[in-house]
Amino acid sequence: MSYDTVGTSTGKCLNFTKTQFDRAIGRILRAALPHLTFHAKMRLADTIMQDCGFGAGGEIGHSNEQAVFKSIERETPILFDIGAHFGEYTSIFLAQFKYGNAYCFEPVGSHYKLLQQQWQADSRVRLLQFALSNFDGEAVIYRDAPVSGLASLYRRRLDHFSLSMDIEERVKATTLDKFTDQNDIRYIDLLKLDVEGHELNVLEGATKLLSSNRIGIIQFEFGGCNLDSRTNLQDFYYLLADIHVVTRYGLERTEPYSEIYEQYRCTNFVALRGL
Repeated sequence: MSYDTVGTSTGKCLNFTKTQFDRAIGRILRAALPHLTFHAKMRLADTIMQDCGFGAGGEIGHSNEQAVFKSIERETPILFDIGAHFGEYTSIFLAQFKYGNAYCFEPVGSHYKLLQQQWQADSRVRLLQFALSNFDGEAVIYRDAPVSGLASLYRRRLDHFSLSMDIEERVKATTLDKFTDQNDIRYIDLLKLDVEGHELNVLEGATKLLSSNRIGIIQFEFGGCNLDSRTNLQDFYYLLADIHVVTRYGLERTEPYSEIYEQYRCTNFVALRGL
């Protein structure tokens, strides 16, 4: 049985089982909450949820996304960086796996040019200027500025941030199944999805890969974009399995599904598959 050790003012230690410790904290909170204002309680709830990883998936340098790398065993893993933007994720991946290879998918023209400046001379990286989805053809991407981290296949409603997604760009789109078949890619060690609400559609275009266990790890972002794409976290639980949330401490398993996980703030989730 595992124990947590809690120091006391006398310098002595009290040993609690984890369950007893959790219950003690619960009693303290229930006693204190009636004396807090509504806003103070909301701030407390937000702090606790962020510590659990919910809403903590923003900047890659602070989100601990690289915690997923500990689950990769091969020295020559393949990364599919879908929604690569400038290649920030690819950068930390290749710093960890110098013999790895990355396929970077970025459909927005202005972003792709910046991606080329960074990676076109690196033989470990293949750059691809099209979107991935559940169909093969063309799509429209919307964004609020020529270079934007908000670029999405959905015209997001962001009036509450005084933002307007009024810049449109037509892009090519295809499916993961078709791309991997055409390029004879048999296995993807890490599939990273950051496509502003379109993650579920990308997975729907990878049914052959998923059914044949040819993807080891799937990391996907979930947040405010999913309000605009009308997708729920529950959808991912019905499609995938062994889902974890990325916290500052590492990966925390979240199954079975619970409605409390439906937090529409930027959060990184990981499905460990085929390991």
